[in-house]
Amino acid sequence: MNSLFFVNIAKGAGLVPCGGPGEVVCTACHLFLLVQNLLRYAMQLGVVFAIISLILLGFQYMINGDKEKVKIIKRLKSLGIGILLVMGAWTIINTVIVIVSPAQGLVNNWYVIECDDGLMDIK
Repeated sequence: MNSLFFVNIAKGAGLVPCGGPGEVVCTACHLFLLVQNLLRYAMQLGVVFAIISLILLGFQYMINGDKEKVKIIKRLKSLGIGILLVMGAWTIINTVIVIVSPAQGLVNNWYVIECDDGLMDIK
């Protein structure tokens, strides 16, 4: 949860740890790192919003009458389907990359971007 609000502060870097005073020169690799950091932040926000939605829908289910419960159950199903779609998409992508890649290629950590400057050991 801390990483949600304090993106890379512990490392003293912004979204991309390059180009500033005392930092390495930006390369094309850092552009991919920027995309990775933005996607990671969006996923963390999505998890927080899903949890908040689940809690609010649970309270609505307990408080409202029978007519509203049908709508709330439909929303809960939609939330569950959305979570399963996101998790399923990642699982499918991971499986395809593991199957298609060579034995010692991208298999271990394909989702971790490492640039030559040694700063990209983010996991």
